[in-house]
Amino acid sequence: MKYELPKQINLETSYQKAAELLRTMDINTVIAKTGAEKIKDGVRLTYFDEEIVIKLPEAVFTGAKIPIIEQILVLHYLTGDGGHPCSGALVKFKNLPGGSFYQSAYRKRGPNLILRLFGNDPKKLIPAGKAIGGEESSYGDASVTLRILPKITADIVLYAGDEEFPPDAAILHPDSIINFLTLEDIALLAGMIYKRLKAHSLKSSG
Repeated sequence: MKYELPKQINLETSYQKAAELLRTMDINTVIAKTGAEKIKDGVRLTYFDEEIVIKLPEAVFTGAKIPIIEQILVLHYLTGDGGHPCSGALVKFKNLPGGSFYQSAYRKRGPNLILRLFGNDPKKLIPAGKAIGGEESSYGDASVTLRILPKITADIVLYAGDEEFPPDAAILHPDSIINFLTLEDIALLAGMIYKRLKAHSLKSSG
């Protein structure tokens, strides 16, 4: 059987649904769970290297301008209510609950594209990652750690490969990500990471 990640049918409807859920929640509970900051008219948090402000009760983004699909992801993060037991370990997508079923589709949206972008020269990942707020880390042959949201990181790892194993790329998240984002959100996030890395890779080589 071929598994595919669910497709986003109507972004505006999805936005309104997530916004309405946020309006019904106790803001102090949201703050405690997500690490966002309570401000006078709503909440503030960092998304990648940008400061996001969401005005409440309207649930309107008034900080950095990000596409609606990313606004939905941030709202999902704030309203996530997963109860999966977590250890805090870094894991690949396939190791998340249900992730193995969608592994092939997921890789096409993130890791495979990152491998194609940097596979010939893994070290080029480092300046591209730093340009979007990341820090160099020690995994594989080249890696950076990105702070995506207050309680979500992404370690982008490249393996140069050898005579036994081909080159590879991976994105590692803390296993607790599943309590904030759905598998579809995580797959979308992989694509967002790739697009940001690609944009800064092109700038540095241009």
